[in-house]
Amino acid sequence: MALLCPFVMLLSLPASAQEQATAPPPLFIGEQLKETFWSFKHNVLLDGNIVKMDLKKAKGKLIILDFWASWCGVCITHMPELIALQKKYTQDLQVVLVNCTNTRDTDGKVKAFFASRPELLKDADVIAITGDTVLNTLLPHRFLPHYVWINEKGKIAAFTDADYISDAQIELLLKGNEGTVQP
Repeated sequence: MALLCPFVMLLSLPASAQEQATAPPPLFIGEQLKETFWSFKHNVLLDGNIVKMDLKKAKGKLIILDFWASWCGVCITHMPELIALQKKYTQDLQVVLVNCTNTRDTDGKVKAFFASRPELLKDADVIAITGDTVLNTLLPHRFLPHYVWINEKGKIAAFTDADYISDAQIELLLKGNEGTVQP
C-alpha cells in the first residue's frame, strides 16, 4: 500500500501540474528560437475573427512581442506608439500583441477591445494573438506590459518595459547590433 501512495498522488495531480512537467523550458536572452516557435498555430484576431495562424511571416524581421491585457492602462497607453512604429518599419519590423489566458481576458473581451478602438489595427500589419499559453510559458514575466525583442536572426535580444520602445532602439537592432537593447 505504501508503494501505491506516490503513484496515486501522481495521478491525482491537476492537469496543469502534469502539463508543467512537460512544458518547454523558458527562453533567455541570446537563445536561438527553434522552428516550432515559428510554426505553432496561435489564435489570432484577424478582421474581427479568431483564426489559427503561425508566425512564419515574421521570420527574418525584428519582432517585438507585446504581452498586454485589456485592463492594463499602461499597456493601452503605449499601444498606439508601438503600432505607429509597425507602420513606419513595415518591411523590417513585426509587432505581435500577445494576450495570455492568465490575464483572464477572453477572445470575446479582446475582440470587443479592438472593436471599440478600430484605429489601433487599421492599416497596421500587427499580429494580435489571443488566449495564449505557449509564448507565456516560453517567455515568462510578472508585469505588464512586457516586451520581448527578437532579432532578425531569430535570437532573443532583450526583455524590456515600455520605456525602451522607440525609433532609436529599433534602428540599433536593425543595424545588426547583436547586443541587447540599450538604455
